[in-house]
Amino acid sequence: METKTNEIIHRLEMIEDDVKALLTHLKRGNSMEDRTRYADEGQTHINNIHIALDMQDDECLTWNKFINIKNK
Repeated sequence: METKTNEIIHRLEMIEDDVKALLTHLKRGNSMEDRTRYADEGQTHINNIHIALDMQDDECLTWNKFINIKNK
């Protein structure tokens, strides 16, 4: 049970990370088609969120958080 809980926590952290990156990008006046600090375009962050929400897909479990996103 602990492993499953850790996986869910990790998924939520990855979702939070992409949401923060995308919100920062959009608040700076950039569009979804513009390159973000961490991805080729804003839509990539939406795709990452979908992947992290898919409990049948374990890809996001290998991801790391963006570094110091709050300060960028």
